[in-house]
Amino acid sequence: SASDGFWKSVATRVPREPHEIRILNPYFIQEAAFSFIGLPFNNGLMGRGNIPTLGSVAITMALHNCDEVAVAGFGYDMSSPNAPLHYYENIKMSAIKEVGGPRQARLPPKPTTTPTPKPSWDGDVDLQLSCTGQKTAPARHLAIKS
Repeated sequence: SASDGFWKSVATRVPREPHEIRILNPYFIQEAAFSFIGLPFNNGLMGRGNIPTLGSVAITMALHNCDEVAVAGFGYDMSSPNAPLHYYENIKMSAIKEVGGPRQARLPPKPTTTPTPKPSWDGDVDLQLSCTGQKTAPARHLAIKS
């Protein structure tokens, strides 16, 4: 089922009061998708094939709101199925393939020639962000709403 292994079902209810919830401005999702990653524009509509990962949205938001952003990435090694997925739990790399979730579909095929290195911000990386200072941003760039 969808709740087994690495991939979990989307929550249908959040056990929080409305004043405890912050909503991400959709501007950051669009900026991450179209400007940062360069996903298909599709007349500006978000949908199948052009939705960025949470990590790329977090980087985009940090770049807009912080004076300095430090990003550390850790790629997934799908050729080592018994390697730990995260340092803090016992789930193995093979758990990503067990359910056949969307990450498996996004993994690029092995290249037959050596391509020019290109940064990949969508998929295959665990990120750690560090933000130093806070920029004064116009209202349209606010990340949260109370």
